[in-house]
Amino acid sequence: MKRLIMMVFIFALVLRVIYVLSVPVEFISKWESDAYVYKGLAVNLLSTHIYGRIAGIPDAQDPPLYPFFLGLIYMIFGGGELSIVAVRLIQALLGSFVCVIIFPIAKEIFDEKVAILSSVIVALHPALIAYTSMHLTETLYIFLLSLFVLYMLKSYLELSFVNVLVCGLLLGICVLTREVLLLFPFFLIGGLFILGYKFRQVVKYAAIILVGMTVTMGPWTMRNFIKFHKFIPVTEGGGQVIYASNYIPEGEKWRAGGEIVNRVYNEIRDDNQTPYTKKALGYIVYLMKNRPLIYLDMLAKKFHELWLHPSGSKQIHNKYLRKTYLVIHYILLLFCFLGIGVAIRHKNRKILPLVLILFYVTFLFVFVLFPLARYFLPFLPYVFIFSMERFLRLLNVLLGYGRILSEG
Repeated sequence: MKRLIMMVFIFALVLRVIYVLSVPVEFISKWESDAYVYKGLAVNLLSTHIYGRIAGIPDAQDPPLYPFFLGLIYMIFGGGELSIVAVRLIQALLGSFVCVIIFPIAKEIFDEKVAILSSVIVALHPALIAYTSMHLTETLYIFLLSLFVLYMLKSYLELSFVNVLVCGLLLGICVLTREVLLLFPFFLIGGLFILGYKFRQVVKYAAIILVGMTVTMGPWTMRNFIKFHKFIPVTEGGGQVIYASNYIPEGEKWRAGGEIVNRVYNEIRDDNQTPYTKKALGYIVYLMKNRPLIYLDMLAKKFHELWLHPSGSKQIHNKYLRKTYLVIHYILLLFCFLGIGVAIRHKNRKILPLVLILFYVTFLFVFVLFPLARYFLPFLPYVFIFSMERFLRLLNVLLGYGRILSEG
């Protein structure tokens, strides 16, 4: 099996290297609107040794890890076209390693056959390949997230100090890349109660997780406090983002696409005097009380955007290819939901880390933030694990004789 997973890794790497080398160095797609920001942060960091969008002026608008990642590569390779190619090739390598990391996760939860198929799907998925060529956080984040999920699973199965500490360290690193999981520790700790751990064990686990996150996030949070004289765990402006993500003009309905969100956010982005987190929560309560149907319509549309608009589908111009891509995505989602339901019915407690991750990200982007297809991309590998388990079960039923999966 080790040889087989090595073959999957090499296959994934070859696909990604071929793709990234085929993309022109100067190519910037519509997907990469944030890439200019990350590149600018990296360049400013190298030239002025100050982290900020404007050279020489510090800020805390963006999580730091990816710009530091770019800056390190730019420093080694000189900052020219060679650096861009180097970033893409390193991301191709990281994307290929995800296939390897997904394998033990799926194997522990289900079995080797599910694990190898999940790794193959990760290797082949078009969006996971395409993003390796982009100066965006996705590929690095997917890699780091997969390591975190692996150690989250390990820590749930065995509450050893090392497993829990590494889990906390990796969670902090993930948050420094993208803030999505900043509030996930509450879900992480809640999962222990679901698994039946005693209160004392949960408190010990929580303390170690906190230590791990403090080790990784502490220096950046301290930097923000020294620079701006206020507590900013990673970035500021979260209240503005929440408010803009849920804003619905009077007499209208919430619309996907981001035009209204971007307009509102740009209007209030630099307003640091208004307590926008409190204002955003108040506005959401207002929608629930005074415009409940509009609010429910927004939630339904957000869920649709998050789950049913796979990343890259809008960029496929051939309608037949686009429909095929969407149909495959919908089939995978159907198998995923079936797989989760069956696993819960069979009381497979090992699925809890994946279910918590998928539930958390769904809650966050449906009820709090604005969903974009690429924001869900890092969580697709865990959809694939459930999908492949159901696919193999279906194949087993069709072929019979237990040739695909054993009864155990």
